[in-house]
Amino acid sequence: MDTHEHLRAQVAPPGSNLYYSLLFISPDRHRPLCALAAWQQEARRLAFVPRDRSTALARIEWWREEVARLLAGAPRHPISIALSESVSGSMESAGASMGRMVDSVRDLVARDRMMEEEELWQHCDALGSQGEKMIAAALATAPAPAPGVLEALGRGLEMLELGRPPPGERRITPRMVPLACDEALGGDPEPGTRGHCSPAMRALLLGRVARGQRLLRVAFDRLPELPSPPEPGRVVLARLALSQFRALARADCRRWDIGPSPFAKLWTAWRAARHLR
Repeated sequence: MDTHEHLRAQVAPPGSNLYYSLLFISPDRHRPLCALAAWQQEARRLAFVPRDRSTALARIEWWREEVARLLAGAPRHPISIALSESVSGSMESAGASMGRMVDSVRDLVARDRMMEEEELWQHCDALGSQGEKMIAAALATAPAPAPGVLEALGRGLEMLELGRPPPGERRITPRMVPLACDEALGGDPEPGTRGHCSPAMRALLLGRVARGQRLLRVAFDRLPELPSPPEPGRVVLARLALSQFRALARADCRRWDIGPSPFAKLWTAWRAARHLR
């Protein structure tokens, strides 16, 4: 398995939103989109996976140096190697977005826990906005003017990630919960009920679901303002995210892992891709 295949298996396993979003787009887009998704996933791990603060900050500093190596044409990490091999746009622009994302993560980890929910939203806004700009620049599809459209798309997608454990984790981690809502970390309502949410966690997630829905609807309403369509795979992914937000809202966020069925995801992805043609 080469680097790109490994990253695709990591970020787009069968049944995932990204898996379905790739089914109806040009195959030449798969590698860069998976490489970019792998970087976004790594940024979330840096921010939210439990680590001793000094260890986490050291890892973040390593990535700051890796961004410099990527720009110099000498990347070491499989993700940055994949990015250097697959992106078609300006690596300087992509590297600048990566650097800003690393800085945002460092600010969060340096504080360890945010006090208020809005501060976590601001962090995810920064990651989502920069990630979406990075994707548009890396694929050489960055449209102008219509400022804020792609940012709203990225911010809405990032809110979905704030509603479930980071990759490789079984539970929503402390850095994903502000100190003012600390009771949401009180554990599962019953032993062995993985995925179920306590009342405090449900209240927290319902706010995130509502905000994610608003952001994505704003993005969809404003898509006609763009002089050319954004990357189709991102629009399909956003439609899938909106469908998942709706499923969570209907279930009153009793579980963080609830979502549409595989058939419903396939249908949503097909319809979204067909609409873009």
